[in-house]
Amino acid sequence: MKKIAVIGGGAAGLTASIYALRANAEVTLFEQFGLGGLAANIDRIDNYPGYASVEGWQLAADMSSQAKKLGLKVIRQRVLSLKKDGDEFVITTDRGEYRYPAVVVATGTSHNKLGIESDYVGRGVSYCATCDGNFFKGMPVAAVIKPFGKRRILPICVLRCTFCFKATPLPQKKLPLPICSLWVTSKLYITLPYRQ
Repeated sequence: MKKIAVIGGGAAGLTASIYALRANAEVTLFEQFGLGGLAANIDRIDNYPGYASVEGWQLAADMSSQAKKLGLKVIRQRVLSLKKDGDEFVITTDRGEYRYPAVVVATGTSHNKLGIESDYVGRGVSYCATCDGNFFKGMPVAAVIKPFGKRRILPICVLRCTFCFKATPLPQKKLPLPICSLWVTSKLYITLPYRQ
């Protein structure tokens, strides 16, 4: 039986694990936090195939449950390094060293934060304009762009055309407070609703 390590317990890591397990591999997944990745922290997901609407924690639980039923072994440790040693990969964690002939790296991403939204996470704060724009269809938005520049205007045009009747670009330094809700992506920050 082929042994495979998966680094990362988000949607990509769990999907890779499920495929490998279904192909009769012995799969060990390394994840320092809970399974499900960023999806586990999303309030409501309306664009995941098979679910008309699902809470993020529920989707994460369903994905991890499916993988565990197939025999997924989970090691809750922080991976510090991955090195090739001959025909094997050496995974070094905060608690030990592991060797596998094959490794899938699915370490995901983290949110690009402004540093002022923590009080609103789970109460209107979203990190994906593409994913959640439809929730705010027809509402005015203010887009806070970092860094402020012409090449960042395209996402605002997309928002104007797709979701919102008014999208106002603002430099991050002029961010209006208090923030009612916030979208943050790697290129674009969006505050909803924006009151002039």
